Amino acid sequence: MRLVPRWSRHAAPDAVLDAAGAAGGPDRWLLRWAALHAPHDWSSLGRRASLAPGERNEMQLYDHPDCPYGMKVRIALAETECDYETVRVDLAAGQQHSAEFLKINPFGQVPVLIDDSLVLYDSTIINEYLNEWYASEPGLLPDLEHAPERARVRLLEDFADRAFTPAVMALEAEQAKPEGERNGERVSALIETIEKALPMLERVLSEQQFLGPNFSLADIAFAPAALRLERLGVDPGEAHKNVKDWLTRLAGRPSIMTVLEMAA
Repeated sequence: MRLVPRWSRHAAPDAVLDAAGAAGGPDRWLLRWAALHAPHDWSSLGRRASLAPGERNEMQLYDHPDCPYGMKVRIALAETECDYETVRVDLAAGQQHSAEFLKINPFGQVPVLIDDSLVLYDSTIINEYLNEWYASEPGLLPDLEHAPERARVRLLEDFADRAFTPAVMALEAEQAKPEGERNGERVSALIETIEKALPMLERVLSEQQFLGPNFSLADIAFAPAALRLERLGVDPGEAHKNVKDWLTRLAGRPSIMTVLEMAA
Protein backbone atom coordinates (compact mmCIF):
# COMPACT_ATOMS: atom_id res chain seq x y z
CA MET A 1 0.00 0.00 0.00
CA ARG A 2 1.31 3.44 -0.98
CA LEU A 3 0.29 6.88 0.17
CA VAL A 4 -1.82 8.52 -2.56
CA PRO A 5 -3.59 11.89 -2.64
CA ARG A 6 -7.14 11.93 -1.31
CA TRP A 7 -8.34 13.15 -4.68
CA SER A 8 -8.32 11.16 -7.91
CA ARG A 9 -5.46 11.65 -10.32
CA HIS A 10 -8.17 12.70 -12.79
CA ALA A 11 -9.76 15.31 -10.51
CA ALA A 12 -10.03 18.88 -11.71
CA PRO A 13 -9.36 21.98 -9.58
CA ASP A 14 -13.07 22.89 -9.55
CA ALA A 15 -13.95 19.48 -8.15
CA VAL A 16 -11.43 19.88 -5.36
CA LEU A 17 -12.73 23.36 -4.56
CA ASP A 18 -16.26 21.95 -4.39
CA ALA A 19 -15.00 19.24 -2.03
CA ALA A 20 -13.32 21.89 0.07
CA GLY A 21 -16.55 23.81 0.37
CA ALA A 22 -18.49 20.72 1.36
CA ALA A 23 -15.94 19.42 3.85
CA GLY A 24 -16.02 20.45 7.47
CA GLY A 25 -13.29 20.98 10.03
CA PRO A 26 -9.60 20.65 9.12
CA ASP A 27 -10.38 18.83 5.87
CA ARG A 28 -11.94 21.98 4.46
CA TRP A 29 -8.74 23.97 4.88
CA LEU A 30 -6.53 21.10 3.80
CA LEU A 31 -8.42 20.63 0.56
CA ARG A 32 -8.62 24.37 -0.11
CA TRP A 33 -4.88 24.73 0.44
CA ALA A 34 -4.27 21.83 -1.94
CA ALA A 35 -6.57 23.33 -4.57
CA LEU A 36 -4.79 26.68 -4.44
CA HIS A 37 -1.20 25.44 -4.30
CA ALA A 38 -1.06 22.15 -6.20
CA PRO A 39 0.16 22.05 -9.84
CA HIS A 40 -2.45 22.98 -12.43
CA ASP A 41 -1.88 19.75 -14.32
CA TRP A 42 -3.92 17.54 -12.00
CA SER A 43 -3.26 14.48 -14.10
CA SER A 44 0.28 14.51 -12.67
CA LEU A 45 -0.92 13.78 -9.13
CA GLY A 46 -0.76 10.00 -9.41
CA ARG A 47 2.41 8.19 -8.35
CA ARG A 48 5.07 8.72 -10.99
CA ALA A 49 7.22 5.65 -10.38
CA SER A 50 5.61 4.11 -13.48
CA LEU A 51 7.13 6.81 -15.66
CA ALA A 52 10.48 6.03 -17.25
CA PRO A 53 13.22 8.37 -15.97
CA GLY A 54 13.40 10.15 -19.32
CA GLU A 55 9.66 10.92 -19.21
CA ARG A 56 9.86 12.82 -15.92
CA ASN A 57 10.33 16.56 -15.59
CA GLU A 58 13.79 17.63 -14.50
CA MET A 59 13.83 18.89 -10.94
CA GLN A 60 15.95 21.64 -9.42
CA LEU A 61 17.96 20.95 -6.27
CA TYR A 62 19.31 23.94 -4.34
CA ASP A 63 22.25 22.49 -2.49
CA HIS A 64 25.89 22.68 -1.41
CA PRO A 65 28.25 19.81 -2.38
CA ASP A 66 29.46 18.98 1.14
CA CYS A 67 26.16 19.45 3.00
CA PRO A 68 25.28 16.03 4.51
CA TYR A 69 21.57 16.78 4.28
CA GLY A 70 21.93 17.71 0.63
CA MET A 71 23.91 14.51 0.09
CA LYS A 72 21.05 12.63 1.72
CA VAL A 73 18.65 14.02 -0.88
CA ARG A 74 21.07 13.35 -3.75
CA ILE A 75 21.29 9.69 -2.72
CA ALA A 76 17.48 9.42 -2.74
CA LEU A 77 17.34 11.14 -6.14
CA ALA A 78 19.81 8.58 -7.48
CA GLU A 79 17.88 5.68 -5.94
CA THR A 80 14.64 6.88 -7.56
CA GLU A 81 16.39 7.63 -10.88
CA CYS A 82 15.20 11.23 -10.94
CA ASP A 83 16.84 13.77 -13.22
CA TYR A 84 17.70 17.08 -11.59
CA GLU A 85 19.67 20.23 -12.08
CA THR A 86 21.83 21.37 -9.17
CA VAL A 87 21.76 25.04 -8.18
CA ARG A 88 24.76 25.55 -5.94
CA VAL A 89 24.13 27.74 -2.90
CA ASP A 90 27.26 29.42 -1.53
CA LEU A 91 26.84 28.84 2.20
CA ALA A 92 30.12 30.52 3.12
CA ALA A 93 28.96 33.71 1.42
CA GLY A 94 25.57 33.52 3.16
CA GLN A 95 23.62 33.08 -0.06
CA GLN A 96 21.07 30.95 1.82
CA HIS A 97 20.02 34.10 3.70
CA SER A 98 19.47 36.21 0.59
CA ALA A 99 15.99 37.57 -0.10
CA GLU A 100 15.80 35.50 -3.28
CA PHE A 101 16.60 32.23 -1.52
CA LEU A 102 14.29 32.96 1.41
CA LYS A 103 11.41 33.01 -1.08
CA ILE A 104 11.81 29.25 -1.52
CA ASN A 105 12.87 28.41 2.04
CA PRO A 106 12.05 30.94 4.75
CA PHE A 107 14.35 29.03 7.14
CA GLY A 108 17.40 29.82 5.00
CA GLN A 109 18.69 26.24 4.75
CA VAL A 110 19.62 23.78 2.04
CA PRO A 111 18.54 21.50 0.49
CA VAL A 112 15.47 22.73 -1.39
CA LEU A 113 13.87 20.64 -4.14
CA ILE A 114 11.58 22.05 -6.83
CA ASP A 115 9.47 19.57 -8.80
CA ASP A 116 7.21 21.36 -11.27
CA SER A 117 5.51 23.99 -9.09
CA LEU A 118 6.04 22.06 -5.86
CA VAL A 119 8.73 23.55 -3.59
CA LEU A 120 10.00 21.34 -0.76
CA TYR A 121 12.55 21.96 1.95
CA ASP A 122 13.82 19.74 4.78
CA SER A 123 15.70 16.63 3.66
CA THR A 124 13.36 14.22 5.45
CA ILE A 125 10.24 15.67 3.82
CA ILE A 126 11.97 15.73 0.43
CA ASN A 127 13.08 12.10 0.68
CA GLU A 128 9.68 10.86 1.81
CA TYR A 129 8.15 12.66 -1.15
CA LEU A 130 10.66 11.06 -3.53
CA ASN A 131 9.89 7.67 -2.05
CA GLU A 132 6.12 8.05 -2.25
CA TRP A 133 6.02 9.46 -5.77
CA TYR A 134 8.99 8.03 -7.60
CA ALA A 135 10.44 4.94 -5.91
CA SER A 136 9.88 1.53 -7.41
CA GLU A 137 8.95 -1.37 -5.15
CA PRO A 138 9.94 -2.17 -2.46
CA GLY A 139 10.63 1.53 -1.92
CA LEU A 140 12.84 3.20 0.66
CA LEU A 141 10.34 3.15 3.51
CA PRO A 142 8.08 0.27 4.61
CA ASP A 143 4.49 0.91 3.60
CA LEU A 144 1.54 1.52 5.88
CA GLU A 145 0.74 -2.18 6.08
CA HIS A 146 4.01 -2.54 8.00
CA ALA A 147 3.58 0.41 10.35
CA PRO A 148 5.98 -0.76 13.11
CA GLU A 149 8.86 -1.24 10.66
CA ARG A 150 8.00 2.08 9.03
CA ALA A 151 8.11 3.83 12.41
CA ARG A 152 11.48 2.25 13.28
CA VAL A 153 13.02 3.46 10.03
CA ARG A 154 11.70 6.96 10.63
CA LEU A 155 13.03 6.96 14.20
CA LEU A 156 16.48 5.94 12.98
CA GLU A 157 16.41 8.61 10.31
CA ASP A 158 15.45 11.19 12.92
CA PHE A 159 18.30 10.06 15.18
CA ALA A 160 20.74 10.42 12.29
CA ASP A 161 19.50 13.92 11.51
CA ARG A 162 19.27 15.25 15.07
CA ALA A 163 22.14 13.53 16.90
CA PHE A 164 24.56 11.51 14.79
CA THR A 165 25.16 13.79 11.81
CA PRO A 166 25.55 17.03 13.83
CA ALA A 167 28.13 15.33 16.07
CA VAL A 168 30.12 14.00 13.11
CA MET A 169 30.07 17.37 11.34
CA ALA A 170 31.12 19.18 14.52
CA LEU A 171 34.01 16.72 14.94
CA GLU A 172 35.07 17.27 11.35
CA ALA A 173 34.98 21.06 11.83
CA GLU A 174 37.01 20.83 15.05
CA GLN A 175 39.62 18.55 13.49
CA ALA A 176 39.95 20.89 10.51
CA LYS A 177 41.27 23.66 12.76
CA PRO A 178 45.03 24.17 13.14
CA GLU A 179 46.34 21.88 15.86
CA GLY A 180 46.96 24.73 18.25
CA GLU A 181 43.38 25.94 17.99
CA ARG A 182 41.62 22.60 18.48
CA ASN A 183 39.66 22.00 21.63
CA GLY A 184 40.83 18.56 22.76
CA GLU A 185 38.06 18.16 25.31
CA ARG A 186 35.45 18.96 22.68
CA VAL A 187 36.99 16.45 20.25
CA SER A 188 36.89 13.74 22.93
CA ALA A 189 33.30 14.56 23.87
CA LEU A 190 32.16 14.44 20.23
CA ILE A 191 33.87 11.10 19.63
CA GLU A 192 32.19 9.74 22.77
CA THR A 193 28.80 10.96 21.49
CA ILE A 194 29.34 9.27 18.13
CA GLU A 195 30.55 6.02 19.69
CA LYS A 196 27.42 5.82 21.87
CA ALA A 197 25.40 5.29 18.68
CA LEU A 198 27.42 2.25 17.59
CA PRO A 199 25.91 -0.36 19.98
CA MET A 200 22.40 0.67 18.89
CA LEU A 201 23.33 0.32 15.21
CA GLU A 202 25.04 -2.99 15.94
CA ARG A 203 21.85 -4.39 17.51
CA VAL A 204 19.73 -3.39 14.51
CA LEU A 205 22.26 -4.70 12.01
CA SER A 206 22.73 -8.02 13.81
CA GLU A 207 19.41 -9.14 12.31
CA GLN A 208 19.41 -7.48 8.89
CA GLN A 209 21.78 -6.01 6.31
CA PHE A 210 20.33 -2.52 6.41
CA LEU A 211 18.53 -0.31 8.92
CA GLY A 212 15.19 -1.23 7.38
CA PRO A 213 13.91 -4.49 5.91
CA ASN A 214 15.61 -3.25 2.73
CA PHE A 215 17.94 -0.35 1.98
CA SER A 216 15.98 2.53 3.47
CA LEU A 217 15.66 6.23 4.17
CA ALA A 218 17.43 5.56 7.49
CA ASP A 219 20.49 4.14 5.70
CA ILE A 220 20.46 7.16 3.41
CA ALA A 221 20.30 9.53 6.39
CA PHE A 222 23.27 7.91 8.14
CA ALA A 223 25.47 7.41 5.06
CA PRO A 224 26.92 10.93 4.52
CA ALA A 225 28.19 11.19 8.10
CA ALA A 226 28.87 7.51 8.82
CA LEU A 227 31.17 7.19 5.83
CA ARG A 228 33.36 10.00 7.24
CA LEU A 229 34.14 8.11 10.43
CA GLU A 230 37.26 6.36 9.18
CA ARG A 231 39.03 9.55 8.12
CA LEU A 232 37.99 11.20 11.37
CA GLY A 233 39.68 8.44 13.36
CA VAL A 234 36.50 6.79 14.67
CA ASP A 235 36.78 3.03 14.27
CA PRO A 236 33.74 0.87 15.08
CA GLY A 237 36.15 -1.92 16.03
CA GLU A 238 35.56 -5.66 16.17
CA ALA A 239 32.89 -5.16 18.82
CA HIS A 240 30.75 -3.62 16.07
CA LYS A 241 31.51 -5.94 13.18
CA ASN A 242 28.01 -5.65 11.75
CA VAL A 243 28.38 -1.87 11.63
CA LYS A 244 31.70 -2.22 9.77
CA ASP A 245 30.14 -4.60 7.26
CA TRP A 246 27.19 -2.22 6.83
CA LEU A 247 29.55 0.69 6.14
CA THR A 248 31.24 -1.42 3.46
CA ARG A 249 27.86 -2.14 1.86
CA LEU A 250 26.96 1.55 1.94
CA ALA A 251 30.26 2.62 0.40
CA GLY A 252 29.77 0.16 -2.45
CA ARG A 253 26.20 1.15 -3.30
CA PRO A 254 26.15 2.95 -6.70
CA SER A 255 23.89 5.80 -5.55
CA ILE A 256 26.17 6.57 -2.61
CA MET A 257 29.37 6.16 -4.63
CA THR A 258 28.11 8.74 -7.13
CA VAL A 259 27.26 11.26 -4.42
CA LEU A 260 30.57 10.78 -2.62
CA GLU A 261 32.43 11.38 -5.88
CA MET A 262 30.47 14.61 -6.42
CA ALA A 263 31.45 15.84 -2.95
CA ALA A 264 35.13 14.89 -3.24
